[in-house]
Amino acid sequence: MKAVEKNPPRNELNFGTDIFKMPSPNAKKKEILKITEKVAEKARL
Repeated sequence: MKAVEKNPPRNELNFGTDIFKMPSPNAKKKEILKITEKVAEKARL
């Protein structure tokens, strides 16, 4: 189990706001996909 998963969901939302500070749209898309995958993983558990 990773340390990130032990954090409350609130921290993940704060992490998500960093996406909007990214200059390139592609970087934003990649970050959004990463977060979406994380959420999907949790939903499967």
